[in-house]
Amino acid sequence: MTPIVWISHRGLNERYAENSLLAFRAAVDAGFTHLETDLRCTSDGHLVLHHDPHMGRTAGNPAAIHTLTLAEFRNARLADGQVPPLFTEFAEQFDRQSWILDIKPERGAETLKLLHDWAQRHGAGGWLTRKARFLLWAPQHYPLLARYFPDAVTMADQRECRRAGLSVLCGMSQLGNICRNRTYSIPPRYFGLNLLRRSVIRAYQRHGARVLAFLPESPADVEKALANGANEILINGRAPL
Repeated sequence: MTPIVWISHRGLNERYAENSLLAFRAAVDAGFTHLETDLRCTSDGHLVLHHDPHMGRTAGNPAAIHTLTLAEFRNARLADGQVPPLFTEFAEQFDRQSWILDIKPERGAETLKLLHDWAQRHGAGGWLTRKARFLLWAPQHYPLLARYFPDAVTMADQRECRRAGLSVLCGMSQLGNICRNRTYSIPPRYFGLNLLRRSVIRAYQRHGARVLAFLPESPADVEKALANGANEILINGRAPL
């Protein structure tokens, strides 16, 4: 049986700010081998890690990140006092882990171009596509990713997951365009309906797809995902590794 893949969502943020270097270090120390993070870019062309389009929630700065210079971004402080990190710092410190890189849609084209330029400077294009999977939010970013990283692997995006999920729930998975070897995210519930049940997960797997349990909210949800055959679990906090 293939071991389940445990993915730390923005790092282990029980003690540290999300998407911070200490949160990712804590996740690695807890046993995670896969890390998920979010990529954005500053106004002067630097790749940074941050989920929201602005820093209001995380650092009290309502300015959009793509309008900030690197110095302005780095002058902010996360809730635990850390400096918000650069992608280069993440890449240097966590080069032994596998990644999911969530390319946020605001200025996503610039983000992908900067990532390509970084890979070119370091001769790391092939290394990056072996190490990372990508999540895209805008259709126009797919051809850009394919141009910059022809071997890149993408996760099923929100539109694909919704279409596949509705087809499975209607008992017509053949209409969901579920693709072999592609990873689809399933939340624990949809309008109160339990999705992490065996029949749902198996419907995807009959098409050769992989199922990622998306942010289970409780230990019971985690156990349900494990018992019913999920391939991957993206989780906040610690996992029963």
